[in-house]
Order: sequence, then C-alpha cells, then structure tokens
Amino acid sequence: MNHFSKFSVTKRLLILEVLFSAISFGISIYIKVFGRSSIVTFFLLCFHLVPNALFLFPWTIITTSFVDANVFTLLSSILILSVYGVEIERSWGHKEYLLFCQFLTVIPNIAVLIPCFIAYKITDSHYLLVAIIQSTTAIQAGILTAWYQLYSCKKEESSNKFLCPLSKYLIYLFLSIHLFYVFQSFPWTYFCLAVSGTCISELYVLFVHPVVQELFHLESHTQLPI
Repeated sequence: MNHFSKFSVTKRLLILEVLFSAISFGISIYIKVFGRSSIVTFFLLCFHLVPNALFLFPWTIITTSFVDANVFTLLSSILILSVYGVEIERSWGHKEYLLFCQFLTVIPNIAVLIPCFIAYKITDSHYLLVAIIQSTTAIQAGILTAWYQLYSCKKEESSNKFLCPLSKYLIYLFLSIHLFYVFQSFPWTYFCLAVSGTCISELYVLFVHPVVQELFHLESHTQLPI
C-alpha cells in the first residue's frame, strides 16, 4: 500500500505548505537584503497580511493557512499531516477529509479576523488590522483533535497503535506550546487559531461527520490506499 497516492489530499496539503512557506521565506530574505519595494509589498499582501490584504486579495484568507512562519512550525505541520492526517484520510476517505480541511482553513481565520476588526473599531489602532496569521496552526490543532476523537475513543482502529497512549495529551501539549509562544512575544493570533481549530474539529466530529456519512452513505475506509 502506498503511503501517498496521487489522489491523496494530505499529499496536496504538504505540497501547498512547503511551496507557500518557501515563497514567504524568499520574500523575507529579499526584504532583508534589498529592502522594501512596491513589488515586494504586493507579494507580502498576497501571502502575509490579513485582513488588510483581504480587501485587495480575497484568496489570502485561504493561502495564509498554508504558510508557516518558521522552520519549527513547518516541520511540526509536516509531521502531523504525515502521521495523523493520513490516518484520518484513510478512515474518512478523500472527499470528506477535503471537506474537513476546508473547514479548518477558512473558519479559524474568520474567527480571528472578526475580533481584530471589532477591536480596531473600538481602539482605532491600525496595528490590529495587520494581524499576521500565516500559520497552519488551526489545521494542525484540528487534525490532532479529530484523531484523538476517532482513535482514543476506540471508534476506529488505528494503524499507529504506539501513538494511542499519547493521544490524550497531544492536543493539550500543542495548545500549551502555542500559549507559551504568546508569552514569548509571538503573535497572539497563533494561540487563537489553535483554540479555534480545536473547537471546530470537535464540532465537526460530533455533528457534521455523522451527517456527511448519512447523506452520502459513506462508510469507514480504513484500507483506503493513500
């Protein structure tokens, strides 16, 4: 069985993350070496700044979900997708896993943008309108939460049995790390994305997943080759 087939949603997510992160890193290096320019600012709006960029480039609300700001978060994302994402995709199938990832890429960003906009209206601080949220944090938190819901509750049979004893603590560790980031002067939005990704994943598994299974007559695809 191939770890990733040509139809794998996980494979496509990994490609997007590496590609967008590389572009983002390249832009950052260009700015440090050559200074800012109108062209660089244009690309920054495409990949970085939300919600300022949202008014000019609506797709940034999605693209920012596939850009990691540093090597640590990128490696963490690759690991979580390659291990836990594969498990969920194998169980749910490609189509539902894609739907699940769409929930995790759009809704958490909106959940962060709304309080930013409200706070801006109250304080009139333009800093709040430049909330950097380029991060796969919501996707990682959502996948970890869904995996915990599926396998730790013995609803499905996990092929990675050595991970089951740790599943109870993974999401709490993940949230704790991102809360620690806030105290280390990292953007507070990362923690907000982690929390919103966790909540959305909980709601999806409890309410949306059973409905999707019923509507489309889907069954568990534990042997799906991905």
